[in-house]
Amino acid sequence: MTEIVPGAALTRAAHQLLPLLEQGQRIDAPALRIAMGAAFGGSDTDGAWDWKTAYDVCEGAAVLFLRKYGKALLRKAGSPAAALPLLTRIAGLQPSHTRRSEESEAFQQFSTPIPLGFAAATAAAITADDIVLEPSAGTGLLAALLLERMPNARITCLDASDGMLDEARARFAGDDRVDFVLADMATADLGGPWGVVMSALAIHHLEDAAKKALFAGVRGALTPGGLFVNAEQVLGPTPALEERYARRWLADVRAAGVPGDEIDRACERMRFDRCASVEDQLAWMRDAGLADVDCTFKSWRFAVLSGRA
Repeated sequence: MTEIVPGAALTRAAHQLLPLLEQGQRIDAPALRIAMGAAFGGSDTDGAWDWKTAYDVCEGAAVLFLRKYGKALLRKAGSPAAALPLLTRIAGLQPSHTRRSEESEAFQQFSTPIPLGFAAATAAAITADDIVLEPSAGTGLLAALLLERMPNARITCLDASDGMLDEARARFAGDDRVDFVLADMATADLGGPWGVVMSALAIHHLEDAAKKALFAGVRGALTPGGLFVNAEQVLGPTPALEERYARRWLADVRAAGVPGDEIDRACERMRFDRCASVEDQLAWMRDAGLADVDCTFKSWRFAVLSGRA
């Protein structure tokens, strides 16, 4: 019996799904099952793979698409901001995450939306010599997007979940540009010095006091002039705007075809979020000693914040 190497199987399945994205076709459950079965040599009911891994494969297909067409998309769009609607369209071809593992639920782990990850990667403006830390890196989608833009960078993925890091290790199997650290960003010594510290959809799980402490820790871990980028889910600046954000999010997920029961579960999980407004977070970043603090991208409740040491 042929041994299935997880990293190689992930890559094979992602390559099998790539033509669907190229043709503008949605990756539906039947297509995903076929690709996963062929790559892993069995079905989900056999235990050959699970749906969290399948969703990671879809992310991998998106990274392959960006690797192949990203530069052309940017040239056609004329600017990163103008490219976002194109990337949103590609993200809309991804399946909704209707099946999640117990660990994913416990850690509130969700994939970084491709457009938000792209906006964060663009804001980082990483150079070939940069050494990057990604706290709460999850399965490594943001790291993959960063390495697509700057192949010679080095990235350390830090996460509190060993299971998530296992999937990131599989994604970057054999890639010596990526290191892994099992730790909780809220309590860990962030080490350094780092040229760039990036986070995506993670810090909003922390209480405000822990956010402030993390910003101070990031400031201390950066090289002089080093950059902090936080792609985040934010709170509306007023109750009326927060309600508007919520209505817009609900309309978007319904338009994307997410089933009602999954929307209900997501709403229940979001009760435990500890979002803060853009204005508050920029103030806390300044208080932590970061300079050139700015919001470089915002779309309703999603924003990219940055500052330099």
